[in-house]
Amino acid sequence: MELVALKIVIVVACGLALFFISKSISGAAENSSSAAQSLLQPSGQFFAPRPRLVPKIGSELPFPFDIGDLEADLEKKYGPDFFRPRVLNYYFQNMDLETGPANPTDFYDDFYIELENPANGHQWTASFWVTTPAGLTRQMQENRTDAIWGTATLVVKRFDLETILRAALENCAEAHAADRIADSEWQEDTSENNIG
Repeated sequence: MELVALKIVIVVACGLALFFISKSISGAAENSSSAAQSLLQPSGQFFAPRPRLVPKIGSELPFPFDIGDLEADLEKKYGPDFFRPRVLNYYFQNMDLETGPANPTDFYDDFYIELENPANGHQWTASFWVTTPAGLTRQMQENRTDAIWGTATLVVKRFDLETILRAALENCAEAHAADRIADSEWQEDTSENNIG
């Protein structure tokens, strides 16, 4: 019995000794690191921390492709009077345009594109959700849903600013062409009804 009690006293004494040694070592390390930090970061107004850099927006960057190539494609598809608005700016809600997402094949974010009608100067902002298939799957898992509506959603294989902007401008031209066709059909219907 005495031997067991002696072993317990030795174990407790060793534990206490280790505790005090580790406490004194960590205290010395804190003092030396705070002294080193004070040398690296001088105090005072002159050395104030720099503000966080704001990501660049589309109007600050070169356009990612030759718009003339797109115009030629759209003219072949919709005729010489196709509608192409002027791009004033574009940006993502969360993502940096220059660096893109951490994983180009797995992302989703809101994309905004500011446009202007060159004929009358009318300006508007279009917005849609840009995602990859993996990003869409992750979004559905995070929201715990088995279905999602695809309205105003652009799905791309991977992050590519040229692909995203081209798709937005092509969609705009297609929507305008569809409106033009619907207007001409409506005018034909009303003129036929007025004749008969």
